[in-house]
Amino acid sequence: GWLSYHAAGNKDFLNIEYPIMYSGDNDKYLTIDFNGNKNKNGALFFDMRSQLNSAEDSNSSLIVYGHNMASGQMLAGLNKFIGNVNNARVAPLITMNTLYDNAKYKVFAVVVTDESAEKPYDFNVRRTRFADDDDYLDYIAQLRARSLFDYPVDVQADDELLLLSTCTVPSAVKFKNGRLTVIARKVRPGESTMVDTSSIIKNDDVIMPYAWYTLQKKQPHAFYSGGV
Repeated sequence: GWLSYHAAGNKDFLNIEYPIMYSGDNDKYLTIDFNGNKNKNGALFFDMRSQLNSAEDSNSSLIVYGHNMASGQMLAGLNKFIGNVNNARVAPLITMNTLYDNAKYKVFAVVVTDESAEKPYDFNVRRTRFADDDDYLDYIAQLRARSLFDYPVDVQADDELLLLSTCTVPSAVKFKNGRLTVIARKVRPGESTMVDTSSIIKNDDVIMPYAWYTLQKKQPHAFYSGGV
């Protein structure tokens, strides 16, 4: 596949224009590039659970991984969303082309997770299978509750998702082993690609990872004490 994700305006802090690979595991392309050579940048790659063998294959969610490189390459630019609603407003749309489909996706959530968190404080953001429509829509609601921003983008039970996943900058999220995931849903047939970017606002009630509160000596979100 090929992923295109850019920020509008004079400064494209994303500048994501890369091929997407698939190997059936989540290790190979951490250190191997598009040409099969050893490279610290690796390559963008689909999650091993993805179904990509034919045009008939369908995926409730496709996950693409990429490194957060200090050089700004790969998916490093996604970290620029943290704490910056203006950056979210200039990057509402992702383009992904594969062998079988050319599609655009509207971003509706930007979520920070703690990969070291243990139950009951963990949250599985990178899901690919759902028991039924209710399970899927509950997952969407949980994403929105944890999103740094509120987006004017609806998501229905039959929508397909695209997740872009990379490591976080520890200084930005205040804890180690963090993960940033940008979640978007596929533009439907006949639907406009326009998004009312002025309606993208900071989520003042966002549920952050538990470590975010404890390491900064902040009162945890009511969610962690049984609140809604």
